[in-house]
Amino acid sequence: MQKPLEGIKVVELGIVLAAPYCGLLLSDLGADVIKVESPEGDETRRYLPFIEGSDFSAFTAAINRSKRSISLNLKNPEAVEAYLKICEGADVVLENFRPGVSDRLGVGPEAVKAMNPDVIYCAISGFGHKGPRANDPAMDFFIQAFSGQMSMIGHEDGPAARIGGPMMDITASLHGALGIVSALFKHNRTGKGSLVQTSLLEGQIASLSYMWPAMQATGNPPGKMGRGHPNFCPYQTFEAKDADVAIACLNDRMFRNLAITIGHAELADDPNFATNAKRVENRPETEAIVEEYVSSRTAQEVSDALRANGVPATPVNTLDKVKADPQVEALGGMMTVDQPGVGKIELAHQALWFDGKRAEAEGPAPRLGEHGREVLTEAGLDSTSIDALKSSGALIEG
Repeated sequence: MQKPLEGIKVVELGIVLAAPYCGLLLSDLGADVIKVESPEGDETRRYLPFIEGSDFSAFTAAINRSKRSISLNLKNPEAVEAYLKICEGADVVLENFRPGVSDRLGVGPEAVKAMNPDVIYCAISGFGHKGPRANDPAMDFFIQAFSGQMSMIGHEDGPAARIGGPMMDITASLHGALGIVSALFKHNRTGKGSLVQTSLLEGQIASLSYMWPAMQATGNPPGKMGRGHPNFCPYQTFEAKDADVAIACLNDRMFRNLAITIGHAELADDPNFATNAKRVENRPETEAIVEEYVSSRTAQEVSDALRANGVPATPVNTLDKVKADPQVEALGGMMTVDQPGVGKIELAHQALWFDGKRAEAEGPAPRLGEHGREVLTEAGLDSTSIDALKSSGALIEG
């Protein structure tokens, strides 16, 4: 299958996750992604855990698969010149430094556009490209707190809690990829490049979506709801005999089916429970009735009974159970990548299909600097020039 971004060259000057995950998305869509790393490599190469029996980070294996790597010391002017030469032939340049950092290194958008005026330059930052906190360091956990996301997670009488996955980074990556693909479409029509900017903070403000008008409607910011939802009931987790189970009654029809399933069909016509608004008003009583049913059964028994009657319900799965679930297996399960020097690694598939086939690249993550000479040769440098870069410490070969 010809992939949508085949023939597109992306230079990724990315660290940790926001830009690297964006680069992974573009790679899966067919782009040739060149990961530019420092002499020490992206710090995620040292992140725990390592693949069993090796010193290879699971993080690197997942986020940097199918990319090419070149290691340049951008504090060396010769490396900066080489980097800009690589960018001269790129369709997209992607980075996630704090605003101004790439400019101080001499590799920011103005320097790149001087070499390649029609390039698409995407900058993903923590707090955004302007404002009083634009230059502050930011990471996923920190933005969870700053954006308000964390204020809604956890139990009302307990401390704020973090989201399990790095959703601040991932959301910013998705916005970055959408911006890049949109800019490529624009370039195809006009021949002009674009400066695309997004941030972890803006991604979260956007993703909170209906929470903003809801706060205006109620006059209060949403607080911690623990296991439930402020606007629906029952729409939460319950404790079964062996594990937690999630039950999601989104409307009155679903609640009627739930009431029948748990042996309380009369609740569907009881004015205290018949509508979602009344169930939210009478949340403790509603929860207690459902808990009585759930607590005497296993999570799977509850899930099977409710699903049979059209009520969304599932045990709260751990990742090993997700991987083994028939639904996940029907979608292809996990991909297996042969990582040189490590062995076979199971990684998640990308989420996009085109014409019945997945759009993804299944190659291994590169060694640090593995493709340096190859990338520089493609950029027009001869062997003598490349050797000189290596001798000066500008290029580190893997």
